[in-house]
This record gives sequence, C-alpha cells and structure tokens, in this order.
Amino acid sequence: MNLQLDQVITAEINKIMTRSQLSTEMIVMINSSLNADSETGELFKWAHLTLMNCECISGVSEVALPGAIAMELSSLAIDIFDDIQDQDNDELPWRQIPTANALNLASCLSMLSYEAISTLPDDRDNILYRKIGQLLSHMWITCSDGQFQEALFDTREQVTLDQYFELVKRKSGSLTACACKIGATLGGGSESLVLQLEQFGTYLGI
Repeated sequence: MNLQLDQVITAEINKIMTRSQLSTEMIVMINSSLNADSETGELFKWAHLTLMNCECISGVSEVALPGAIAMELSSLAIDIFDDIQDQDNDELPWRQIPTANALNLASCLSMLSYEAISTLPDDRDNILYRKIGQLLSHMWITCSDGQFQEALFDTREQVTLDQYFELVKRKSGSLTACACKIGATLGGGSESLVLQLEQFGTYLGI
C-alpha cells in the first residue's frame, strides 16, 4: 500500500513541477533532494505523517494529498535552510552545490508547497485553501523565528533547558504540529480533535 501511495505522491510532485514550468536543472535537483536524508529507506515521511492524521479520523486520504505534498516540500526546504545555516550534513545533495543555488532551491520548494495546495477541492469562498495556507504560513513564520533564535543562541555563554525546549518547539515541533493539523483539518475533524492532534504533533516534534 505504501509503495503505491509513494508512486502517487511522486507523480503529483512531478505534475506540480511541470505545471510550474521549472527548468530541467531545478527538477533534477529537487528529485535528487527528495528523501535524500532518509536513513531507513522510508519515503515521503512528512507526507505520510499528514495522511495518517487524516486517516485516523476516518478522513479521505485523496482529499488530504495536496496538503501532504505541501508538507513534504516545505519540510525539505526548511531542512536545506537549516543545513546551510548550521554548515552540516555535507553529504546531502543541497550541500554539494554552491550555497546560492541551494538557497534558490529551498526558496523554490517553499513556493511549490503553496502550488501544491492550489489543487485542493474548490469551495465557494476558497475557505479550505485559505485555511491550509494559513497553517503553512504560521509554520514557516514560527520555524524561521526558531532558526533565528538558534543563531542567537550561538552567541550566548549559556542557554537554559527551558529556552532550549522552546527553541525545539518552534523548529521541529512546529513542523510536526503543522503536518498533524493539516491532515486532521483536511480529514474533516472537529475543532477540538484538530487541536488535540496539533498538540500531539508538537510533542512528537519535541
């Protein structure tokens, strides 16, 4: 089942890149970067996390697929920005190209995530698109602020445990929370259930 789903995710990402009229070089770089950091061979872990939260409340995974792909692309972009800032993971594809190219790659991926949710089912006022877009934007803002704070921590002599866990909450915590909340929202969960799954995602990320 996962193999079939992975093929669907791959096909949808290819459609998004084609629709966006990306250069051949950018498409090759994105394809080589997707799942490059998977140590177990598991593919599209962020997309699967999003879809699992949809399915656990008996939602329809096909409806949540655009949000799942948006999370996959966003998380990859954030990883690239993080590795550039930290100057680590030198073996990954985006660390083996000039920094300027890697920054453009990450910026492109971040915008492709919004292109992914443009295929969400139409409704009268585009409420679903705006809601998922707001979740992505909030995640990006929170995670970027976390990255900024991490750089500031490097200049301090001491960081408390509370400060450290707040930083982790803003970085990985906001990513996993967003994936869970998008999946639950697109699955049609009630407001209270969506908030519970968001909280679960936060603790999972921490």
